[in-house]
Parts: sequence; C-alpha cells; structure tokens
Amino acid sequence: MNEKDLIEKIKNKDMKAFEMIVDKYSKRLFNTIYRFTHNYEDTEDIMQEVWIKFYKSINNFKAQSTIYTYLYRIAINLSINWLRKKKLQEKFKILLSFTLSSSSDPIEEVILNEEIEILKAGIEQLPWRQRWIFILRQEEKLNFKQIAEIVGIKENNAKVSYHYALKNLKKFLQKDGIL
Repeated sequence: MNEKDLIEKIKNKDMKAFEMIVDKYSKRLFNTIYRFTHNYEDTEDIMQEVWIKFYKSINNFKAQSTIYTYLYRIAINLSINWLRKKKLQEKFKILLSFTLSSSSDPIEEVILNEEIEILKAGIEQLPWRQRWIFILRQEEKLNFKQIAEIVGIKENNAKVSYHYALKNLKKFLQKDGIL
C-alpha cells in the first residue's frame, strides 16, 4: 500500500493504517529523538507526543512531502521544545539548590541571591496548582505519575500544569532580566 492510500485511510480513522505507519517509522524517529534527549524515558514521552500530534494533524498533511519528512519535522520540533524546557528546568534547579559557600565570589553570591529571591517571588505568584506541581517536580524530584496521585489529577493534567508553570515562570524571569 502506498503512502497516499495510508494517509487517506488514517484520515478515515483506520487504525490499522495508523499502526502500519507507527511500525514503519518508530525506530527511525526514536533514534532521532534519542540524539536530543540521551534518555530512554524522555524519548518515549516525546515519541508519544509525535504520534498524537501526527494523528491529530493528519487532515492538515499535504502530500508535498513524504510521511517520514512530516513525522521528522514533528519529532524535531518537539525535541527542540524539550531541550528548551530542559534548559529552563536546569536554570531553576541551579537557583533552587544554590547555597552560599565561603569560597565563591561575593559578587556572584549577591547576584545569585537576588535571582533566587526573584525566582521565589515568581513561584509564589503561580496559581496554587501550578505552584504545587512545580515544587513537587523541582524540589521533591517526583515523576508526573507520583505528582498526579498526590494532587489527585490525571498524569497528563500534571504535565500540562507543569508546562504552564514553567511558561509563567519564564515570563516572570524574563521580565526581571534573569533569562
């Protein structure tokens, strides 16, 4: 069966055609994403997002490119977004875990202390659920399944709330010139 036929079948909600595409391209996409994440679990999460996004956007697919090219673009965009989010999370971790040491530069200590205070103020301004989820994820190092159980929501809702918490904190920190 050619790609055009598969796309038409997927548009008509044929799950077997969708499974054929998943089977055909999963390994290549997984390897591509893994080069960004270097982490099996994160790669699996991004892969799930790729397939969801592909399935939801199949009606927008123009046969001007191959299915793989379309999937590849989705995978790359999601991987880049993951890297941006990871970089932001690492900045938060550094600020949250920073402790003063007598050997560090006093000017750096003052700057980092100011950044920590600004970050804390930003966290306090988050809506209560985002704040709670952010703290559970960043400070308690819990995974989204654990967070969902604690908060009493679905795992996907925990991920979405965390995403918005990061987005809101990023805006707050950019406004204050930290990011």
